[in-house]
Amino acid sequence: MTRDILANIETLRSPADSKQIEFFAEVFHIQEQALFPKRRHFVGRTGEMELREFTRRRRSAPQGKPR
Repeated sequence: MTRDILANIETLRSPADSKQIEFFAEVFHIQEQALFPKRRHFVGRTGEMELREFTRRRRSAPQGKPR
Protein backbone atom coordinates (compact mmCIF):
# COMPACT_ATOMS: atom_id res chain seq x y z
CA MET A 1 0.00 0.00 0.00
CA THR A 2 1.42 3.36 -1.00
CA ARG A 3 1.39 6.62 0.94
CA ASP A 4 -1.01 8.08 -1.61
CA ILE A 5 -3.55 5.28 -1.08
CA LEU A 6 -3.31 5.66 2.69
CA ALA A 7 -3.67 9.45 2.45
CA ASN A 8 -6.78 9.10 0.26
CA ILE A 9 -8.37 6.74 2.78
CA GLU A 10 -7.49 9.03 5.72
CA THR A 11 -8.95 12.12 4.05
CA LEU A 12 -12.06 10.19 2.92
CA ARG A 13 -11.34 10.88 -0.76
CA SER A 14 -11.65 7.16 -1.45
CA PRO A 15 -13.08 4.27 0.56
CA ALA A 16 -10.98 1.33 1.72
CA ASP A 17 -11.69 -1.82 -0.25
CA SER A 18 -11.91 -5.29 1.29
CA LYS A 19 -8.24 -6.12 0.67
CA GLN A 20 -7.11 -2.92 2.37
CA ILE A 21 -9.39 -3.62 5.36
CA GLU A 22 -7.86 -7.09 5.66
CA PHE A 23 -4.39 -5.52 5.45
CA PHE A 24 -5.14 -3.00 8.22
CA ALA A 25 -6.54 -5.74 10.47
CA GLU A 26 -3.43 -7.86 9.95
CA VAL A 27 -1.04 -4.96 10.57
CA PHE A 28 -2.84 -3.91 13.77
CA HIS A 29 -3.39 -7.53 14.93
CA ILE A 30 -7.16 -7.08 15.28
CA GLN A 31 -10.26 -8.55 13.69
CA GLU A 32 -11.73 -6.73 10.69
CA GLN A 33 -14.93 -5.94 12.61
CA ALA A 34 -12.92 -3.89 15.13
CA LEU A 35 -12.23 -1.34 12.37
CA PHE A 36 -15.93 -0.44 12.16
CA PRO A 37 -18.02 1.57 14.66
CA LYS A 38 -20.15 -0.37 17.15
CA ARG A 39 -23.26 1.54 16.05
CA ARG A 40 -24.18 3.67 13.09
CA HIS A 41 -23.54 7.40 13.22
CA PHE A 42 -26.65 8.69 11.43
CA VAL A 43 -29.38 6.57 13.00
CA GLY A 44 -32.32 8.67 14.16
CA ARG A 45 -30.96 12.01 12.98
CA THR A 46 -33.14 14.05 10.70
CA GLY A 47 -32.63 17.38 9.01
CA GLU A 48 -29.24 18.19 10.48
CA MET A 49 -27.42 18.34 7.17
CA GLU A 50 -27.16 21.63 5.34
CA LEU A 51 -27.07 21.59 1.56
CA ARG A 52 -24.36 23.77 0.06
CA GLU A 53 -23.67 24.06 -3.64
CA PHE A 54 -20.20 24.65 -5.03
CA THR A 55 -19.49 25.69 -8.60
CA ARG A 56 -16.42 26.49 -10.61
CA ARG A 57 -17.92 29.54 -12.25
CA ARG A 58 -15.74 32.58 -12.56
CA ARG A 59 -16.74 35.64 -10.71
CA SER A 60 -17.71 38.42 -13.05
CA ALA A 61 -14.82 40.77 -13.81
CA PRO A 62 -15.00 44.29 -12.37
CA GLN A 63 -16.33 46.83 -14.83
CA GLY A 64 -13.68 48.39 -17.00
CA LYS A 65 -11.28 45.46 -16.80
CA PRO A 66 -11.31 42.78 -19.51
CA ARG A 67 -10.98 39.14 -18.51
